[in-house]
Amino acid sequence: MRLSWNEIRARAAEFARNWADASCEKGEAQSFYNDFFEVFGVKRRSVARYEEHVAKLDNRSGHIDLFWPGQLLVEQKSARPCPPDECSFVFGNPPFLGAKYQTDEQRGQVRRIADLSKSGGTLDYVAAWFVKAGGYVRGGNARIGFVATNSITQGEQVAQPGPILFERCELEIAFAHRTFAWGSDACGKAHVHVVIL
Repeated sequence: MRLSWNEIRARAAEFARNWADASCEKGEAQSFYNDFFEVFGVKRRSVARYEEHVAKLDNRSGHIDLFWPGQLLVEQKSARPCPPDECSFVFGNPPFLGAKYQTDEQRGQVRRIADLSKSGGTLDYVAAWFVKAGGYVRGGNARIGFVATNSITQGEQVAQPGPILFERCELEIAFAHRTFAWGSDACGKAHVHVVIL
């Protein structure tokens, strides 16, 4: 049964309320994911398996917490910061918030993270994600990968964080994909162009 977006939103809000105070990864992971799939009207058992056997990069065997073939792989850990030397990847899709659309609090976060005093307030929010991730992985072997608005490759979005990323954080660009239009089937979809770095 296909659910409407309004029903999914209502179910997601209920899911968030029900799981807001959860803290035990080992004891609650399977219940959490069963409930998560129900948000979308999907029976988890019909699409995904728990404790899927996998071969690790070091040729040892292990298990993935949740595996949906061709769609999703989850390795869940209790809420604690992962030490940088244990981290392999930092990846995601940072929210786009141009300087003109940031709240005072967000603008302050960008300035603090980038350590650029007042001038940092002109950076897109996504620039702060790159700087934060760069500081986190500095000196380690982890890689960063973000789908980001293409503004990160233009003008002051390059000039200001560039020295921080390449000199202070000692990063280098290992992969970049040219600008492409971000497509989505969602209601109120974003009209942006993105890059992958």
